Formats: sequence, structure tokens, C-alpha cells
Amino acid sequence: MDIKGVILGALIGALLGAAIAWVAKPDPEPKHTVPSKPRETADRPAERPTGPKPMYTGEDIDKARQAADMAARTDERRKMLDEQNEDLKAARAKLEEREKKVGELEKKVSDLQAQVEEAKKGSAAPPAKKAPISWGKAGEVKEVGEANWPELSAAMGEIIKSLGEILAARKEGKEPSPESMKNIQKHNQKLIDYYVKVLRKLPTHMSANGEFVHPINTANMIAAALQAAGKPLSEAQTKQVVTLGEEYEAGWDKLQAGYDASTLKLEKVVDELELKQKFYDGMIALLQPDQREVVIDPATHDYMQLDMYSPSLALVQNLAPVYRPTLEEVRTTLIDEFSKEMGINKDLVAAQGFIMDTWFSDCGPLLDPRTEAEIGMLKTQECIKYGRVQIKAFKALIEALRPDEKQLGLMRDFADIAILRVRKAQ
Repeated sequence: MDIKGVILGALIGALLGAAIAWVAKPDPEPKHTVPSKPRETADRPAERPTGPKPMYTGEDIDKARQAADMAARTDERRKMLDEQNEDLKAARAKLEEREKKVGELEKKVSDLQAQVEEAKKGSAAPPAKKAPISWGKAGEVKEVGEANWPELSAAMGEIIKSLGEILAARKEGKEPSPESMKNIQKHNQKLIDYYVKVLRKLPTHMSANGEFVHPINTANMIAAALQAAGKPLSEAQTKQVVTLGEEYEAGWDKLQAGYDASTLKLEKVVDELELKQKFYDGMIALLQPDQREVVIDPATHDYMQLDMYSPSLALVQNLAPVYRPTLEEVRTTLIDEFSKEMGINKDLVAAQGFIMDTWFSDCGPLLDPRTEAEIGMLKTQECIKYGRVQIKAFKALIEALRPDEKQLGLMRDFADIAILRVRKAQ
């Protein structure tokens, strides 16, 4: 209970009690008393005066004066009580107004104290570290900002150098140097350590390395390599790379918004690969010739598993090679593998001749016979083309075969790109 309210209530109660007691006080004893008359009985009726009323006595006048004085005093005291009540109401209103102001001031003080504490926390905790090249949601990933980009880039450079040594040895028909393989393993571990940190923190639909080939990693790796070579990106080039990164992120969000339960996982993988390749091509196009030769080897550029900056590095677990001596054997193998993977009768698949013919014709020059040395050389754009052709064929097969729920689920979850190749006779 509010102590101020108790005090005010007690004060009002005391004043009212005093006033009531005074008003109810019995009349004072009169100075002159009149003997009581004999009691009237049935056999002795009271004597009743008749005739004109006698004049008022002094006693009557005294009583009238006393009554008038009492009424005057009562009115005066009532007026005084009313004035005191009004004063109390005014005092209470002022007190409530002051309490309100005190409450407002206390809140302001509390808010200011909270702001001071927040400011102390903010000054104590340094802002999150950003990667040299950063944008959007990817730039907010803590592990990206804290990465040692010069070290990661140097490790990538060592791997690229050793890969070049291995390729050169094979061209000459020699066995690769064991030192080259050891060097790759040694420096690849540094890249793996970073990959583990960003695993599932950068969005991807790919089965392996999808986070590693995210454009924000590619951009900072290349930028660090150029810095180490004394040919850094200019301020204008850096801004253009950031713009490419923002376009990638906007494109990614738009693709995700367009997917639904019927979207093939393969379609998501190919969309991602194509979007990342667009960023990679755009960044390379920004480089000056002397910068490009730092990170690009024309003999391996854009080749899967040879170009370490290419997003095709993430296709290592999303490829299903079908290499056969003839086109007919490629077709037979493809039908066999498809029916086995999807649990659909092989004869039903083979009966969809028009769909299979379209699949093969859409591949075009990709089905031209290749030598043993050429057959494994696969460019990123070729992977994308294989994927698009396969997506079209899968959608047509779903429409034609009307698979059951389980078969439909298998087709939608299948994410491997069938690489159809005809091996040229030696």
C-alpha cells in the first residue's frame, strides 16, 4: 500500500470524525429549568390553555439564540471542512503529478544507463572481421572473415605447381615425381582444414566442395595470389568483383525462390554450377593480361579437377562417366544404369526411343569419338551442357513412364551428371 495514500486517508478520516462528533454533541444544559408538569391520566386530563398565546419568555429566546449559534457554527465548520477537503485534493493532485515526473525521470536515467552499458559492450567487443573482398550474407560468415587468405592462397599455388609437374611428366610418358604428390597432400590439408570450417555455413546443393568453390572463397584466393605476386587488384577491380558477388547472391536467392517439391536435385546442382561459373568467368575477364597469367594456365584453365579455381572442382562426386567404344554401347549402358538406379523395368525405359534419341541428339559434338588422352578432359561448360540435356530427358521420362512414388523420389533425388563419351579406337 502507498504510504502517502495511508497518511492522506488518515488525515481526512480524522478531520471528518472530529466534525461529525462536534455536530452530534448534545445541547448544553439550559440555565433555567422548568418543573415538569403532572402526568396526564385517564381520570385526570391535562389542563390545556385556551385563548391568545402568551408572549415568549426569556427562556424561549435563550433557546432560540443557542440554536442559531449552533447552526452558524455548524455551517462555519462544514465550510471549513469543505475547504480542507479541496486543499487535500489539490495536494494529492500535485503529489501524483510529481510522482509521475519522478517516474519519467527515473525511466530516462534507466535508459541512459542501459545505453552506457551497451556502449561499453560495443567498445569492448571489436567489430566482426571481414575478408578483404566481402559482400552480402557470405561476408557475414565468421570463418570467412577470419581465414588466413595469404596462407590459403599460397597452399593453392603449391598444389597448382605440383599438378603442372604431374601433367608434364605424363605428357612425356614418365611417372610423376613422388615429391609432387607429397607436396599436393601436404598443402591440400590446409585447404581441407578451412573447408571443414565453412562446411554448411555457405549455401550449396553439391555433394562435395560446394562451400569451398563459393565465389567469396574464389575471389579472396585469387586476390591474395595477385597480392603475393605484386600485381594486386585495383580499387576499381575490387569494386567490380564485389558487384559480381552481389549479383551471384541475388541470382542464388531468386533460384531458391523458384524451386518446389517437384524440382529435380540435378537441376539445383546444374543451376548452382552455372551461376558459379558465371562469377568465375566474370572475375577472370576483369584481370589485366599480366594478372591473368598469375592465376591462369591455358593448358588447364576451366578443365575439371585441373583448374583449382574452377567451380567444377565441386563435381567430383556428381559425375557418372559412361565411356564406351560405340554410341550404341553408350545407349545400352545408359538404359541399364538408369533402370537399375530408378527401379524401373529396363524394357519400359528402352521403349522410350524418342526420348533417348533426343537425349543423344541434344548432346551434339559431346558424343564425338575421343582418344584415351582426350576422353577424360572435361570442361565446366561441357558438364553444364550434359546436365541440361539430362534434366530435359528426366522430365520427359517422368511424364512418359508415370513412375510410382518411390521411383519418382529416386529420379528427383538423383544428382549425378551422366558423362556420355565414345572412346575412339586406337
